[in-house]
Amino acid sequence: MRHSVASILALAAVAVVAGARSFAAIGEWAADAPQHVLALLDTRLDPGQGRCIAPDEAIVRRVTSRLDGDILGDLISAWLTARHPTSPDPDTPPAAIAVDGKSLRGTFARAGGAGVHLLAAITHVDAIVLGQRQVPPGQW
Repeated sequence: MRHSVASILALAAVAVVAGARSFAAIGEWAADAPQHVLALLDTRLDPGQGRCIAPDEAIVRRVTSRLDGDILGDLISAWLTARHPTSPDPDTPPAAIAVDGKSLRGTFARAGGAGVHLLAAITHVDAIVLGQRQVPPGQW
């Protein structure tokens, strides 16, 4: 394995936050990223060249297509919650939870016109996503 899954996901997330809206754009962002950024994202170090090598578009696409989005969402939510509890007592539920639905941009043509729709529960105070699930067509 040349690239860790964690570094590929971190790189993809940072590229999206920086404005990338496609796998091609993520690949371009990664190719242009400075060495210190690639090092912070824990990309593979090529000892022969003495520099970090970013995964290309095909690798990012292949890895992300094999992930279960619900499980990844649950893991990220648990990680965020563990690092930023919503209340001093972990057994106390948050004061308010917002439930929100959204349609993912760019999924309508690929999903036969229906698109992909998600339903999420979010804490009001600090906007931590407690959970998110895809809603089947016709049930939203």
